[in-house]
Amino acid sequence: TGVEAEMVGADIMPYITFGYDDAQWSTPTGRFTMPAMPRGSRLETAWRTFYTECTRGGVLLHPEHHWYVGNSHTDSDIDRTLDVCDAALRKVKASV
Repeated sequence: TGVEAEMVGADIMPYITFGYDDAQWSTPTGRFTMPAMPRGSRLETAWRTFYTECTRGGVLLHPEHHWYVGNSHTDSDIDRTLDVCDAALRKVKASV
């Protein structure tokens, strides 16, 4: 989609980080941390847009923690989630 983003974490515990505004998502020791997101910054806009659009699409992803894929999730659940995330990322691209 052309969004400055990266998926991090294990396959069953992914999380998305956005690379706008030189965001630092980890400490020098490698510990995950939420970067400062000044209101109206590209980073804050990307982050807020992504999670808002996912929720509007019926997919609730935790905005400050890795997500979890479990045995109860069907292939259809995962495909739907990916479709919603794709649409959300397209909104991010249009917003930043």
